[in-house]
Amino acid sequence: MGVYGAGSMQSEGPLAGLQVVVTGLVPGMTRAEAAEAVAAAGGVSQTAVSGKTNLLVCGEEAGQRKLEAAAERGIYVVDADRFLRILAGDQPPPIS
Repeated sequence: MGVYGAGSMQSEGPLAGLQVVVTGLVPGMTRAEAAEAVAAAGGVSQTAVSGKTNLLVCGEEAGQRKLEAAAERGIYVVDADRFLRILAGDQPPPIS
């Protein structure tokens, strides 16, 4: 499992301290840009769902296995639009 942004994780931001997996396409972002956005928002971008994952972002053409893994583990799932609102600070993540 790959982890991106661990070295640059910030202690503040809308995703501070959260482990986030992005699957599928986020409008206006490449996969690398989505990972960088997670890190810039204080989170750690993961490439696979695990027991440490807090949030799964599902864009267009999302991976079915990742959705199933998130459901099995009770991980919060948001769509790409909500992810963008979270990054903009317009909406909090579904994790307290």
